[in-house]
Amino acid sequence: VHGDVDFPAFKHFAKEKACVTPIITQRDFLIGMGIDLRLLSLVKCATNEQQAADLAEGYRRLLDPDGMGRQYKCLCCYHPAIGLPAPWLPT
Repeated sequence: VHGDVDFPAFKHFAKEKACVTPIITQRDFLIGMGIDLRLLSLVKCATNEQQAADLAEGYRRLLDPDGMGRQYKCLCCYHPAIGLPAPWLPT
């Protein structure tokens, strides 16, 4: 889900009921979720060169540090019994 979010206000209210992660960029989130491996898998299954090129272009747009990769932000609310989500784990 994407939208204009007041992240500080959201965190303030959410932390009363759940654990809340720090805010990270879409780029860091997607890399933490394994977008590199997913792209490789999709490109292997591409039916033609144009489809592979389109996948690579979408990947570039999503991660572009001068565009969507930095412009969009992510945070996660989670129950402590579940644990910290992958993109926020220390590397």
